[in-house]
Parts: sequence; structure tokens; C-alpha cells
Amino acid sequence: LLSSMFSGDSVINVSVAGTVSDTTYAGGLAAIIKSKAYIDGFRGDVYFVGKAKKYNEYIVYSTKQVAGGVAALVLDSVRILNSRVSGSVDSTDVRGYVGGFIGIDSAYAYFENDTNDINMKLGSYPYILGGYVTRVTVRAAADFVGCLNRGNILGASNNVAGFVGKNEGNLSFSKSTNEGTVKMTASSLAYAGGFVGQSRLDKDSDTIEVSFEYCINKGY
Repeated sequence: LLSSMFSGDSVINVSVAGTVSDTTYAGGLAAIIKSKAYIDGFRGDVYFVGKAKKYNEYIVYSTKQVAGGVAALVLDSVRILNSRVSGSVDSTDVRGYVGGFIGIDSAYAYFENDTNDINMKLGSYPYILGGYVTRVTVRAAADFVGCLNRGNILGASNNVAGFVGKNEGNLSFSKSTNEGTVKMTASSLAYAGGFVGQSRLDKDSDTIEVSFEYCINKGY
């Protein structure tokens, strides 16, 4: 963990592996990105589990808790380039929001030439899972250029996807590919997609836009 509150700077060619846990936000690089940040060449080996049992763990216990391989919460713009996260989420005890790169994007996130290799498999607790971002909030945005999801994601309820679990803002995908298997075991009130799990106009939203250009979904 670089810091609990990252206030904007450049991070180049950084690798992380270890245990990060918190009662609210947990991130591989920082819990919260507070102001503009530029990240290039990040490597994270991340393991999200319900209880601390081994090395390299990020711990999420409740629906109020958020975890991300890079950061749990983005409050300003962040650019993440040429980066890769790997590892796994495999526990029936985990609940909350889990994103391979970012937990909650409440401002703007730009991804270019990035790869998610985190496999996610969880039980029946409420949660939102995204290979890149678990949730894009109202009036926030995320752009993906030349990105790849190879993580397999299996959920039992709520929203899961190879890139963004739940969207309430604006998304664009260009020359990006999902190769991961995304499946949902719940029969109702659950959404799963290769790129986006659920995209919904919130009562506080003006509009939402989702665009795709030269993208491929190879998952099944």
C-alpha cells in the first residue's frame, strides 16, 4: 500500500504484492485517489478473500466495504496505462464491491493497454464485481482503449462483468476484448455481461451513454 490517501502524482513501473485490509476501503496502490493521478506499468498480484489465511490478501467483509487492485475509490481523474493485475477472488465470505483495478469510480478513469487476469468466484452475498471497475457512479465516466479482460467471473447475485459491474455514468470501449467467462447463478435480479453487467439511468442522472468501437466479446 503506497498510501491511504493518494493526492495526485505519477507512478511508473511499480509492482505490489502483500496483505491490505481496512474497514471501509482497501487498494493495492492507495485506498483513495483524491486528485489527478497518472499510473503507467503497474503490476499487482491481488487476492481478495473473506478471512486472512495466507500471503497476498485484500479483505472485504461487508457491503459497505470496497476493494480494488489499484485503488478502492477514485475521487478525481486517473489514467492507468500498460498495467496488469492478476490473482483471484474465491470465497463465500466476501461481500461488497470488488474491482480488478478500481472499486468505485466517482469521477473519471482512463484505461489504455491494460489487462485483468483476476478470476472471481463468489457465493450468495450481495456484491458487485468488475474485472476493471466494480461501479461507475452518476455523472462519472470511464474510457477503455486497447484493454483486455481474461479473468473468469462467476457470481450468484447482483451485477458482474468483465469490465464494469454496474454503470450509472458514461462508458466508452475502443479496440477492447473480453476473453473471460462471465456467469451468474441467480435466476432473478441479477445482471452479467462480457463488458457491462448493468447500465442504468439513476434518478439523479441526466443521461448515460455507453459506446463500443471495434470490440470483441469472446467470453461465454
